[in-house]
Amino acid sequence: WYQRRSLFSRFDEGIRLDYESWFSVTPEAISNHIAERCKLIVDGFCGAGGNSIQFAKTCERVIAIDIDPNKIKLSKHNSQIYGLERDRIDFICTDFFDWLKSYNTKPDKDRQEIDIIYLSPPWGGVDYKNQEYYYSSERLGRTTSNRNEDPQEESQRNHSFKDLLVECLKASKNLAIYLPMNLDLLDLELAIWMNDQVFYEVEEHWLGDGRCKTLTVYLGKIWSSNQ
Repeated sequence: WYQRRSLFSRFDEGIRLDYESWFSVTPEAISNHIAERCKLIVDGFCGAGGNSIQFAKTCERVIAIDIDPNKIKLSKHNSQIYGLERDRIDFICTDFFDWLKSYNTKPDKDRQEIDIIYLSPPWGGVDYKNQEYYYSSERLGRTTSNRNEDPQEESQRNHSFKDLLVECLKASKNLAIYLPMNLDLLDLELAIWMNDQVFYEVEEHWLGDGRCKTLTVYLGKIWSSNQ
């Protein structure tokens, strides 16, 4: 609760979050910094809209995707608090992995070029902070779960981080991934190298209280944009 205005500077004007969003939304200052790099972007796990809102301030178009219809509802509401025009953000309620596979099978003439894909996937619950190291290969596989789904259907929707990375890099060569500060970088490097990616940038996000809050990993041309 005490971080509410760092998450959304206009929180007191009617911003809405569900329980999960309190732990997963990106602080506004971090989202705004990342948005400086973006033009046309797909926000693969938009949640309550923390990133999509900042992206829409500088991008011509944002495609905001989430499997949870309540998250889409929250994101639409919160974007209106910031006075964003509706034509700046396209909200899509679907499984992001399924959306990627559908996009990647379309003929080139039917595909709008994606400059950047931004991923802020679920981190496996709030207990990630209690782990000495956060292993992306183990936990980021649960990227498309819906707590209202039948367990059997949910298990069919769980995809490995490697599979997700493969589909993302088919759709766009520029990728930004928002991750916890206790990420095991060697574990992430293995997934990146398996996709024939050699260079990447890890950026630390420090807040005013002197804490490293999170990391963002950049792949593609976006990697060299601030070198």
